[in-house]
Amino acid sequence: MLKIRNLSKSFGTNQVLKNLNLDIQQGEVVSIIGPSGSGKSTLLRCINYLEEPTSGTIEFEGKIIKNDSEQIKDLRNNVGMVFQEFNLFEMKNVLSNITLAPVLTKKMNKQEAREEANKVLKFVGLKDKIFEMPKNLSGGQKQRVAIARALAMQPKVLLLDEPTSALDPELVQEVLKVIQMLVKKKITMIIVTHQIDFAKEISDRIIFMEDGKIVEEGSPEEILVNPKKKRTKDFINSIL
Repeated sequence: MLKIRNLSKSFGTNQVLKNLNLDIQQGEVVSIIGPSGSGKSTLLRCINYLEEPTSGTIEFEGKIIKNDSEQIKDLRNNVGMVFQEFNLFEMKNVLSNITLAPVLTKKMNKQEAREEANKVLKFVGLKDKIFEMPKNLSGGQKQRVAIARALAMQPKVLLLDEPTSALDPELVQEVLKVIQMLVKKKITMIIVTHQIDFAKEISDRIIFMEDGKIVEEGSPEEILVNPKKKRTKDFINSIL
């Protein structure tokens, strides 16, 4: 579904991603772990073209993505993104947050968009919050609305950038529960996370990144229990 070749991204003289290669299969759940500053979030932002790669290619469903507004719009219609800090529109209620993109970019009529909003809010357990303003929601509820907003676009791939890192510990579980339900629905997902036990439970594959490169990738067992590379082993030992 996604094929990434020789992907590099620099901000001025700081090279954040270095000739990175990665394939993502349809229905696969891939977790990306690694120390802060290793390029994990930048990789997700490049996949969704929130950051333009400095060099290399990103291929989605057999088509190489170029910096073309129509192509990028089509990409974002199919590749949803859930951010660490929720990124909800604070002056719009939950319904408006969810229906805005389907109406504007997918040309869904308002009635269809509202029906879809009801469906995805029911899925994340927040149907009763449809007219609530974001300021009245807990962090966990905001993140579940953000997931519902991404799902309303009916994406083929879902990118989640540390979806629980901005939450108080007691709110983490309600978001992880929703992600577990998405796993059961066989949605293709790439998740940047520090929740190692959770990554072990849900992932088909885990990628360990450091210094803008993929150091090692494999099954949860291979990466978290029997890593081959010393650097992976040291990182796992430092956090478990």
